[in-house]
Amino acid sequence: MKKIKIIYNNFIIGFLSQIILMMLQFVQRIILIKYIGITIVGISTALSSILSTLALTELGFQTAIVYHLYAPIQKKDIEKINSIMTVYKTVYSIMGMIFLILSLFFLPFIKYILKDTEITLEIVFYYLMLSINSSATYFCAHRRSLLFADQKEYIVKSIDSLFNIIFIVIKLVIIVYFKNYYLFLVLQILQTIVSNIVIYFWVSAKYPYLTKTTFDFKLFKKILGNVKNVFAGRLAGYVYGATDNLIISSFLGVVYVGLYANYSMFTMSIKNVVSQVFNAMTSIIGNMLEERNNNQTLERNFLLYCHVRCIIASAIVVPWMLLANELVFVLFGEAYILDNFTVCLLGIDLYIHIVYTS
Repeated sequence: MKKIKIIYNNFIIGFLSQIILMMLQFVQRIILIKYIGITIVGISTALSSILSTLALTELGFQTAIVYHLYAPIQKKDIEKINSIMTVYKTVYSIMGMIFLILSLFFLPFIKYILKDTEITLEIVFYYLMLSINSSATYFCAHRRSLLFADQKEYIVKSIDSLFNIIFIVIKLVIIVYFKNYYLFLVLQILQTIVSNIVIYFWVSAKYPYLTKTTFDFKLFKKILGNVKNVFAGRLAGYVYGATDNLIISSFLGVVYVGLYANYSMFTMSIKNVVSQVFNAMTSIIGNMLEERNNNQTLERNFLLYCHVRCIIASAIVVPWMLLANELVFVLFGEAYILDNFTVCLLGIDLYIHIVYTS
């Protein structure tokens, strides 16, 4: 019953927060295109994709850390939890600095990604602000991961949803009245910092035993051994899901990135909603592995999990293919519609994503 309650809490909060975020993002994109223009939106999307490339420096360390936290949390091994968290915080602080430095080194190569676009000081500022926002996520991530490993992801979702609502409303007011994209990005950075600080102090209050310990190099090497396995999946996931905008921008231009992003926003929203349904089970699955269930039971549960994903994917993809152009027409206008073949390819991509994620 306890596991069912955990899944229920994580699912309900995660699902509702994703629906709210999805609706706000649609409104935000409509306002951005209307008041800022499809070109700036396309440039911003392409720059974000560049930073996604640099995010590979994370190597999948977070996934490996969460896996290592399952057992000590279940056994209430406070000393081991503190050792893991110290390693995590130290490594992620270094990664945050490396990310910022790499983003500066990558600056001269932006012109090769943004086809037929003059690299003005304005675009450089956009890129720097987006890189600051991305790097800010590294410095408090260890506290988020502790909640996830402890099956309390709904806490993170609740806090993030609250600040998403507050800041998106403020950002929309800024865009409508001032038409200033700089202020929009400043608020985005502020949102990232504030939500991470709130989660940091919430975890400190609920887990008073958390203290910084001596960096355990032996533990670090053990975690790094698992990171090598996770990184292969991270790299594959990046190539599969994060290179689209870079390729489109390099060969067709940033306007097409904006047009494509109107559709990919729908598919990403669907992917995220589906993920929320299944992410609620992730920490439960991790704990099942630690409970030493026999292989036959684990395999049966895994096959059932895969089967459910296939059914959900089949039920989603056909309606998406039929309604995609109509949705874009209603929200953005006829000028932003892409051809049916592109829509079909996006549908196939959506199906693959839902099925392969297991």
